[in-house]
Amino acid sequence: MGVSCEKSALTVLPWPAPGQTIAAYLDDGRPVFVVGHEDGDISVLDAFSTHVPYGVRVLIGWCPMRRTFHDPRAGGGWDEWGALRSGPPPKGLGYFRWELSPASDASANEIKVTGFAGDVPGRAAPDARPQLEGCDFSTWAYHTFEGVTPLTPAAAVASSSASWVLMRGRIDFAGKRLCSEDAECLEPADVLDLGDPGAYPNVGELERPWEFVALVRDGSLVHLSLVILPAPA
Repeated sequence: MGVSCEKSALTVLPWPAPGQTIAAYLDDGRPVFVVGHEDGDISVLDAFSTHVPYGVRVLIGWCPMRRTFHDPRAGGGWDEWGALRSGPPPKGLGYFRWELSPASDASANEIKVTGFAGDVPGRAAPDARPQLEGCDFSTWAYHTFEGVTPLTPAAAVASSSASWVLMRGRIDFAGKRLCSEDAECLEPADVLDLGDPGAYPNVGELERPWEFVALVRDGSLVHLSLVILPAPA
């Protein structure tokens, strides 16, 4: 799956118009995309790439001109249903079950997310065009966490939040922790599922300051995920 086996909080989300895709958040802060397909169906998809080298995840973006999702760090992408289109991600996006909001009918423009369902199976038909050809980055949909102040890793752990928290910090792979963005490892927090990058040639890039989201569990961080906003090449 994309991130976690934990059951997410029930969430009421807007019903997208056919062709519309909305960057939304579940009640626990988990970022998702709500996709309105041209045939009137709806998909609620995880906003995390399924490519997770050495335990570091990344949020994906939506290209409306191609109607595809993309991993801005590793490349690769998925179609609008969440099926894998190209690597290096190994599988489809996580998806969520949903139903009509109980307080509404089909005209009320709301759905209720009822739980995580698994990974989208199968693989989409390959695309002969270059992966991001025709994608105007100014039109992308992605999660910006507007109005949320990033915490230090230590402050995030101290908050004991059951929700996804936004942090500013840098990874210390040797210590398996996330540090503040200062040169010294101040206000750190342990990361339970952080792997070993080994001889990865660009590890220094990951060890500089970034914004991250993660969950807090037993005084440590889990599911550490990079927040990378798309930018023109």
